[in-house]
Amino acid sequence: MTATSAKLCPLCGVRSADRSVCENDGQTLIDDLSGAELAGRYTLVALAGIGAQGSTVWEAESPDGPVAVKLIDVKPGQPLEPVLDRIVGQLTVNCDACVRAIDSGIWHGQVYVVTPLLDLDALSDHLSGEPQPEKAMQFGRALLEALVPLHAAGRSHGNLHPANVFIDDTTDPLSVVLLDAEQGAACFWSREPGDPLTLEPTRVFAPEQLAADELEPATDVYQVGTLMYRLATGRAVFDTTEVEHLVRLKMTAEPDALTGLDDTPHLRTLLKRALSPRMSQRHADASVMLAALPAPPPVPVPAPKASAQPAFGQTAPKAAAFGSAPVAAQRPRASSAARIPDSAPPAPISALPPSVDLDEPEPQRSRWGLVLLFLLLLGVGVGAWLLRDQIGGSSAVPTPDLSASAESAGDNPTAAASAPKSADGQPKIAPRSTAV
Repeated sequence: MTATSAKLCPLCGVRSADRSVCENDGQTLIDDLSGAELAGRYTLVALAGIGAQGSTVWEAESPDGPVAVKLIDVKPGQPLEPVLDRIVGQLTVNCDACVRAIDSGIWHGQVYVVTPLLDLDALSDHLSGEPQPEKAMQFGRALLEALVPLHAAGRSHGNLHPANVFIDDTTDPLSVVLLDAEQGAACFWSREPGDPLTLEPTRVFAPEQLAADELEPATDVYQVGTLMYRLATGRAVFDTTEVEHLVRLKMTAEPDALTGLDDTPHLRTLLKRALSPRMSQRHADASVMLAALPAPPPVPVPAPKASAQPAFGQTAPKAAAFGSAPVAAQRPRASSAARIPDSAPPAPISALPPSVDLDEPEPQRSRWGLVLLFLLLLGVGVGAWLLRDQIGGSSAVPTPDLSASAESAGDNPTAAASAPKSADGQPKIAPRSTAV
């Protein structure tokens, strides 16, 4: 069965050939199965984690790639076939968050279940010991949503613990992936009072599991409460290292001493009900607890920014209708030197000359503008020249012909004698009118 005779600590990974208890953490050592061949298809590579009731999970290689192999211990003398029959094909509901088994069987007195190897972090990797109330709310919501299909079908998971609930925080909001949805309840169906318990699985067990009673969806509600509390506060609900003392507290104590949640009273109220030792006082199932979970805060909507004009060379969106949007929203600026201050609103399109074609490229519009400016200046120059010529011709004053006047005066003595004379005796000539 074993590839080596060494023992392995499931917590710290220390190997020992002559010890049965780890000298570092006091954990019972298990057989080191690294390198063992299972069912002629799987080669166990390394211990990945420990489950409830002494079960272990191993990373393994298969002809189809890496897989996870879970080895479930069964009490000596107990038939293995009923346990295997209960596991195989048990998950008949549509649970998108549940990882399904791809193979199962019996190997050296143990039931094995093969599942895909997940490239995600388990909840245990997120338990840093620091309070994370916001993350606890997100995690709890995702976990309850994953359990809703199981509970709607009358099923319960029964084996939720930090090592088999995986978190995918690359999604928004985060999501979870559940292991052991098929074999979780099967691990406990044959448990009897007095069977040995280990500390870590007992931390998440509901009181009815400790009493070997039948599991219900409210059992999962209790386990969700323990996981949320541990993530929110950084510690377990009943912070004791004695298994017997922990069992007594779970069976009898009300969770009144939920410390560390003073800043989140809504979470405190939710977990106090979920962690009640009596199933009748808990949320009936995941959907009921999910409805009692405070709604997530609304995603803040950023304030609308002032529409910035695009840089030169970029394409700006056109308005839906002419005159319905500012110029800055329809075409780019010609240069950075001609930028309009951000405080000044851009001119409306209706202020543009109707001859401007918004569909033409900017350089072509500039050339047409120069041509129009030249023609305008040319027209002004020609008009000014014509006006100057007309004014100059009409204002000329004709020079009087004195010789003709003298001759006419000589021929007509009466006119010459009656004409007014100047001081020197010459006749005066009245000026001619310059009116046109």
